[in-house]
Amino acid sequence: MTVPRTLTRPASIALSWALAAGLLLGGVSVALMMFFEKLPGFAMLVASTVMFSIGTALGYVHGAVLGYFGREAGTDTRQVIRGLLLGLCYTVPAILIGWVVAGWVAALPLALQRGVVGSLISVAAWVGMAVVLYVGASTGWKTLVVAYGRWPDRALGTVLVLGVLGSLLATFYISNHTTWFASFHLTGTGKLILSFVITFWIYGPLVTIGMYLLHHDLHSPIATTHRVVWNRLVMDAAYALMIGVALALLMLPFHKGTANLPAVTQTYGVGAGMVLSLTEAFSTELFLRLFLFTVVFWIAKKYFNGPVGPMWVAIGVAALADGLFHSNEYLNYGLPGIWMLASYVAVHIIIPSIAFGYLYWKRGLGTAMATHAVSGIALGLMVI
Repeated sequence: MTVPRTLTRPASIALSWALAAGLLLGGVSVALMMFFEKLPGFAMLVASTVMFSIGTALGYVHGAVLGYFGREAGTDTRQVIRGLLLGLCYTVPAILIGWVVAGWVAALPLALQRGVVGSLISVAAWVGMAVVLYVGASTGWKTLVVAYGRWPDRALGTVLVLGVLGSLLATFYISNHTTWFASFHLTGTGKLILSFVITFWIYGPLVTIGMYLLHHDLHSPIATTHRVVWNRLVMDAAYALMIGVALALLMLPFHKGTANLPAVTQTYGVGAGMVLSLTEAFSTELFLRLFLFTVVFWIAKKYFNGPVGPMWVAIGVAALADGLFHSNEYLNYGLPGIWMLASYVAVHIIIPSIAFGYLYWKRGLGTAMATHAVSGIALGLMVI
């Protein structure tokens, strides 16, 4: 394999985004945590190193993916790989330098208290970081424009991504959850920023990958057409209503019986509870079905003959992931005994997840979302 001598667009994006994300997470976020006294000064170096490592890994992967979809015209996959191999030769020393810069960026609150020299070095590190962010943003925007123009499903994909943003904003502002990585509540500005980050940094690529696999590689009954077929819509709505209400009835004993667990409408009110049921269904199905199910099916079909085996593997993996994501929730309910806990997991997570996965396979993403939403809304209305 011949490695090119100049950085290709995917390699440039991967390198610049790795540095930019590493500096933001390992530098700016740590500095802010120390500034607001959420992190002691003695833990700065360890926190900066860990966060910088996570940021560079995420930035490199995101940049490589964006660079692939926005690659130069006439460039195939093998050429992209060759360019990324060259990029690694530059990335390793650049990351080492970036780690030092991130440390000085994070150290700004301490440097301002210790002396002039340290303060000047830290300020210089912030200036260098600003240059890296500008380069990453400018090159990334140009590549994003190219990639978006080539995206065959950009209309539907844009609607889904914007829907995620709306769902996250509604969830954060109604439920007022604490962040999953620390036990503190976000301010209004923090909720807005985090919603944008999750939407475009996490869900944007996941939706793109899921739709790309559906569009190119996944041959299944999953509905991917944009054409509206009214007879099918009526049938999909009937399936969503019947199965969603059936699932709600299956969950009801845990909320009306001895466990007497609160439903979302009891905690947040009827209107807010219904909105939260819709937002959870939307964001959860995009991740568990459009992305995870699709990726697992695409991998599993290489090892199983026919579509049935890969389908059940994908359904099982998505159901397991669903159980893991909600583990903190049901483990804190204090359900009496292992059998009660197992029953709750079965009727609230495993059985619904299997149903949503099968509906996604047979009837498409919209039916899975609608059924998920109906089950949550119906349960909330039954317990009030």
